[in-house]
Amino acid sequence: MKVAYKKDVKTILNVYGIYWHDDKTYFCVSPANYNGLLACSYKDMLIVDNSIGPDFIFLETSNHIHKIFHKELSDEKFLNDLLELNESAYKKFVSLLGGEP
Repeated sequence: MKVAYKKDVKTILNVYGIYWHDDKTYFCVSPANYNGLLACSYKDMLIVDNSIGPDFIFLETSNHIHKIFHKELSDEKFLNDLLELNESAYKKFVSLLGGEP
């Protein structure tokens, strides 16, 4: 799946996760030179390609948040580390993907 910021439609971002919280939808993306994952609100994004792909799985957190994430992000601690810009987690993520996101 690919999205772009409504304010910058030229920059296309790969989506590595989608989750729903308080009736809002969020996409987890990795912008260039960000070294982690960034959660972006659906209302700020345009969907460029709506195909999710075979590498995604449906998950439910312990506090009942539903999400669809890349299979390499099924571990909540690993995902949180990426959202908190943990350098070693990002290096591991790049390695698991086989290259920069």
